[in-house]
Amino acid sequence: MCIISFSCSAMSYTDSYAYSLEKANNEWLFDANYSYDTENPRVEFENKKVSSQDTEAILDIVKEQDLISQAQKYKPPKINAFLLDGGGYYLYFRMNDGTEINAEIYNDDLAAALRTLAEKCRTS
Repeated sequence: MCIISFSCSAMSYTDSYAYSLEKANNEWLFDANYSYDTENPRVEFENKKVSSQDTEAILDIVKEQDLISQAQKYKPPKINAFLLDGGGYYLYFRMNDGTEINAEIYNDDLAAALRTLAEKCRTS
């Protein structure tokens, strides 16, 4: 795979986030847009080079929890009425062959690992 993206859209801007990890020219680049607490402004950065060790932690979660297969099997719920009362979670993969896989699913381990990587990048 060449892109992993995970995001949350929420009614509260401070609860929303978007993370993306992309492989380009044999390097992994990380983008993040999130709030690390309610008192500080949002953190945004793009194309931050990350180590293979940090990348492997994310890839291990994807593999061990079979997230690609879960996303492939995802079927959106049939909704008779649309209410904008909460957020949504979005998981996206783009494979090396260009295939795109989208799902509205949440994974706590992936969210935590991406948040940890974002904090590491923010403070380095």
